[in-house]
Amino acid sequence: MIYKDKIFNENELQGESFSDCKFVHCQFPDTDLKFTLFASCEFVECDLSSVNCKGTSFSKCKFPESKLSGLNFSLAMLVDCDFNAAIMENCLFEKINKKLNLSSCKFEKVNLKGSQFNFCDLSLVDFRDSNLEDVTFEKCLLRKTNFSGAGLARNRFTDCNIEKSILDLQGFISFGNSNGFIMEG
Repeated sequence: MIYKDKIFNENELQGESFSDCKFVHCQFPDTDLKFTLFASCEFVECDLSSVNCKGTSFSKCKFPESKLSGLNFSLAMLVDCDFNAAIMENCLFEKINKKLNLSSCKFEKVNLKGSQFNFCDLSLVDFRDSNLEDVTFEKCLLRKTNFSGAGLARNRFTDCNIEKSILDLQGFISFGNSNGFIMEG
């Protein structure tokens, strides 16, 4: 099913299941997606910025050029999602009482400015060329995470397990500056 240029309300979506659907230029203003399931769906240039995704499941979904800013994913399920090229400013990624496993998700060329990753497993995640300015990583597992070309200004890594993660030279300098180091010479 293809939905194009549609403005959705929660009565059309809440508690429903969508599989292999494509949403193009759709809007979801102040929509509560509680108990809604999206499987193998694609959201192309959609605006989901104001949705409540508590109890929502996104499995194998893609969000190219879509706006998902200000979302709280702490009570949502995210599996194999491709957020490449999405705008996700000021989002919250965390799971209460356990790590939120995002290792199967893609975040390349994503604007994540001001977002927070708390208690997340970000192993093997590709943040290449993403805007990670003012992003907080707290108690995250960052194993072989790729930060090449990512903007890392003013971000914080607190109590993270960082192992074999990849930084380019500019990222290394930004990481050092954000964590109290200064470059000499």
